[in-house]
Amino acid sequence: MRQEREDRPLRIGVLDTPIMNCPNKFSHFVSVKRISSEEADSLHGNICVALIDQLIEKDLKVEIYCVPVLDKHGCGNLEKIIEAINWCSENHINVINMSLGSISMKDYGPIKKAVVSYLHGGGLVIAAKNNTGKYSLPADIFPVIGVSCQHSLFHIWFGGPEIIWDDIPTELRIAGINHRIIKSNSYAAAVVTSYIAKKYYKYILREEFSVKQFINIIEEEKCFRESVQPFLPEYIVSKKSSCKTAYTLIIMQKDVAKTINFIDNRIYNIILLCKMENTKRAQLRKVFGSFFWDISEYEKKLHMLGCIKSAKNEYPCIHLQLEKWDMKLLVELQKFMQNKGYNVKICIPYSEGLLYEMFYVPISLLKGNVCNFFCRTFNLDMFVFVDFEKKKNKIDFWDLNISIEFLSMEKFSDIIKKIEESFIIVGGNG
Repeated sequence: MRQEREDRPLRIGVLDTPIMNCPNKFSHFVSVKRISSEEADSLHGNICVALIDQLIEKDLKVEIYCVPVLDKHGCGNLEKIIEAINWCSENHINVINMSLGSISMKDYGPIKKAVVSYLHGGGLVIAAKNNTGKYSLPADIFPVIGVSCQHSLFHIWFGGPEIIWDDIPTELRIAGINHRIIKSNSYAAAVVTSYIAKKYYKYILREEFSVKQFINIIEEEKCFRESVQPFLPEYIVSKKSSCKTAYTLIIMQKDVAKTINFIDNRIYNIILLCKMENTKRAQLRKVFGSFFWDISEYEKKLHMLGCIKSAKNEYPCIHLQLEKWDMKLLVELQKFMQNKGYNVKICIPYSEGLLYEMFYVPISLLKGNVCNFFCRTFNLDMFVFVDFEKKKNKIDFWDLNISIEFLSMEKFSDIIKKIEESFIIVGGNG
């Protein structure tokens, strides 16, 4: 990704529907991996490419690469998205534009791995947020730049950096035909891609380009929406002083922070999973900007959500208890449920769960029935909470409250199906 950056054009990869066969003359070099002559349900890919091409000045040396990941109906799959991101990394694409995404938690791990690998290689990802406000991938993976065309209640709480951009052309001329542009997050992402490519053209092509520095720069200039990551970025640890690979430093205990050299330029970002003095937190925030992840800020947001009361469960709520804490068992359980087709993320009352792609939800928040919010925002099929048997949980809204040691995975799957069936018939518990 980094080799000879300044000696070549800025390359933008547009991951979208196939480009339809049309005689459109572009202002910049446009490479199409596959042109479709079939009649499509929409010209979504054509419009995104045309927006980026027409909104960037002709004299800027820009190349646009159209990488189809969706079919003519706008449908795709995880494998094609991962393959396309890896292709962009291998072909030195500087910026990826994605006006698409997944709302399945099962896809979180694979998409995150591909995206973060691309980011660490010196690339930048700009992706459209979900139009309904639900958590979406990769737009809400930090530090992907998520784009919305309007404010959303859900986007306030979770996700990576977000740009709100409502200045979208109402009409676009493609191949001599005027097309009406509907205001959406998809086209807002294309416009933002052109804006960033124009304004930060030389900066992105610098040999020493850093996503970390870039995000913090445009955060100050463009005022991102304040948000909190519900999951943590992929982290790579390297002890070699000559290694340029960035890595995440996780602080679990306050005393450990005293022995860390925060000036070490190999540290990509800081994840604070313990309490710390306000002055020290302020110093880290100043140095790392958006790349300082503070558990106290996350808890503050969740406590605000805890004030949102709900008369009854809108989704099945399952409470599992362990005789002894076994993170490996929880990881296997989550994977088992996802492989069964359920959109699920296990919730636990310990911040350690964030390191295993689970939700951290303090027990105190359950009284406010934050379950419905999590399910709505992350499109979950059910709310699954796990803690110790020895912890007395007096909350009585569970649809299932059971010790997991007495269940086999297969039996657990049967119980979930029965809960789902009764839940649909009754319509939730009161």
